[in-house]
Amino acid sequence: MYKQCNSEVTAKRQRNLENCLLELMQTIAYEKIAVGDICAAANVPRGMFYRYFDSKKDALDALIDHTLLEYMTTISFAENTLSDDPLGIRALLLYWKAQKPLLDALKRNHMEALLFERSIRYCTVEEQILSRHLKLAGNPADLEVAAFCINGVISAIFVWYESGFAKPTEEMAQILRKLLTGPVVIA
Repeated sequence: MYKQCNSEVTAKRQRNLENCLLELMQTIAYEKIAVGDICAAANVPRGMFYRYFDSKKDALDALIDHTLLEYMTTISFAENTLSDDPLGIRALLLYWKAQKPLLDALKRNHMEALLFERSIRYCTVEEQILSRHLKLAGNPADLEVAAFCINGVISAIFVWYESGFAKPTEEMAQILRKLLTGPVVIA
């Protein structure tokens, strides 16, 4: 498990280690990266890594979780400023398009499923996130609905990513908006 930081300074150090792992994953297979490699890239002693993480896997989990948290912060801001994007779908797509290096690293290392797992865990564990961003009513079945929706959205983002983001953002937003708000009819 990774540690929760109590100050901005420690949070920046932790994020630096996570970003060094991401940079390494761009060129080196995840399983071949050692904690020492991450520390060397960050130019910190090995002991500092263990102040924040118990393992390399924890650093990767933290990287994804902190990316999701950053998105949630971004989407909250977008909801307040983009009245033409009330569900925040365009903001979501723009955010994940900017996260191409993370998507590249996960795909390169055959770890796409980790993004699905962490996204569902992150969004279904936090009731506040569910009620605020998915507009669910608090019904126990809502967790299953949220997991289904999150899985679908992440799947659509990966398909879009794998196409080289071929469809314009607004077109993708319309597709997701329809899937999330209207009945799905298969002709």
